[in-house]
Amino acid sequence: MKNCKIFLANKNYNKQFTKEELFNGLQAPDAIQTLQEQIIFVAQGRQIDETKKFLAKKG
Repeated sequence: MKNCKIFLANKNYNKQFTKEELFNGLQAPDAIQTLQEQIIFVAQGRQIDETKKFLAKKG
């Protein structure tokens, strides 16, 4: 679990949060599922529309 929080805090959120801030901000009943969904999202290389627009402008 510790490595998952570090991965998400660093990779998915570009170090906007510490792993503690990320974990403390999650709703307890859904925390594990939420972390798993976010890891899958990142691992599959998906991007939200906002990220796609930002990268298109930058490109």
